[in-house]
Amino acid sequence: SDVCSSDLYRIDCAMELIKTTEMRTMDIAEAVGFGNYKYFSVCFTKYAGCSLRDFRTQNRRELPE
Repeated sequence: SDVCSSDLYRIDCAMELIKTTEMRTMDIAEAVGFGNYKYFSVCFTKYAGCSLRDFRTQNRRELPE
């Protein structure tokens, strides 16, 4: 099953939050409107081409102390 366009928009928002905040991925899923973390994780991996953990590691910015 494909990820629908409203999910894609929410995944985009989640990617931005992962890049720019230290929020927990579970909190990010909720913040962008996914009630089900497992579904969010599956959609994210399908769309981003990597796991949430890998995406965060690859996109971690040095945040000011």
